[in-house]
Amino acid sequence: RISVSPEFVSTHGCFNGLSSKWTYLSRTIPNISDLFQPLENAIRYKCLPALTGRSAFTEQERDLLALPTRLGGLGIPNPTKSANFMFDSSQQITGPLTALILQQHQTYPSRVENEQTTAVNKVKAQRRRKQNAEAALLRKNLSMDCGSEKGASSWLGVLPLTEHGFNLHKGAFRDALSLR
Repeated sequence: RISVSPEFVSTHGCFNGLSSKWTYLSRTIPNISDLFQPLENAIRYKCLPALTGRSAFTEQERDLLALPTRLGGLGIPNPTKSANFMFDSSQQITGPLTALILQQHQTYPSRVENEQTTAVNKVKAQRRRKQNAEAALLRKNLSMDCGSEKGASSWLGVLPLTEHGFNLHKGAFRDALSLR
């Protein structure tokens, strides 16, 4: 049985459900990052305050919250900062397949599949390097080593199952976020 708290709903509903919609737009439309500013404003000034209980975030704190949980963040992306990278990544990955379609090939050669797999691995490695560099800079500026230690953020990825004691009430959830 899942305990549905407001924090769980806002985190998983907003960022897992809706993020796929803006991710699709980011991957398919070039130079769209500025158009995501109203969405980022809603995340920054409505969703994050409801989730954390804080009313304002510095630019560095917002960047921290955008990092994946393994690096001490919450994995809540900033669509204005990620849109161009997502589009470029999509172009790299789908480029070989697009060329086949334009040439009207009837088959999907293993050479093209290998090119795409290589491109996916390259993009993943590039994203991870970028995230690690951002995390290192934020650690230096915000003294946030504890939240990025191995296992320190694993509780954020767990379903809040009541029978296992993983559900937190609003105050406990916010306290736990603050302690990270």
